[in-house]
Amino acid sequence: MFKVNKTPTFTRDVEIVTPGDTGVEVQMLRTTFQVVPDIHTTLTNDAQMIDYVKDRVVTFHELVDENDKPMVCDDDLCIAMIRRPDIRNALFKAYTKEIISAKAGN
Repeated sequence: MFKVNKTPTFTRDVEIVTPGDTGVEVQMLRTTFQVVPDIHTTLTNDAQMIDYVKDRVVTFHELVDENDKPMVCDDDLCIAMIRRPDIRNALFKAYTKEIISAKAGN
């Protein structure tokens, strides 16, 4: 028997490498993704990449500000984070890796 999940999601810790004052900083961004039907899309510019990632990210978890105060992940913050190229590229890579791994297992 196969269970049909109309809106499959998965949560992963995504490694974000960010430029900093003393080199690069590595942080983990706990992200819940949703599986989006595979449409053969050619991503030719940043706007298309932003939309692609935005459609797949449900939310971010365990966010804190510069003073370690908890932050709520609302739509504005989520979009602002996805617009950053370091975060967007890492999210794209993490989502793609999971989907490819799932395909390879079938």
